[in-house]
Amino acid sequence: MKKIIAWLVLSSKDPQRISLMLKGIFTAAVTYIVFFAGIFHINVGQSDIAILSDAVVKIVETALTFISAIVTIVGLFRKIHTTVTGTNQVINQDASI
Repeated sequence: MKKIIAWLVLSSKDPQRISLMLKGIFTAAVTYIVFFAGIFHINVGQSDIAILSDAVVKIVETALTFISAIVTIVGLFRKIHTTVTGTNQVINQDASI
């Protein structure tokens, strides 16, 4: 799953950058939002954009917090499990930090 997400999000030319496909999708989304707002005579002011961006930030922040909490809990249980069962590679080998 991680490779699929990386394949979609990262640039195939420079993996340190966002993919051109994703940039195109975001650009198209903004274009369609502005287009349909004009058709339906919805005035989008600066305060509306600020409220929308704050909402998006809160959603992303909440999702990332939830994901990091799950990853931390899974990592903790995996560490405890491998230590108890004797399969923890760090404990089994003579490694120093």
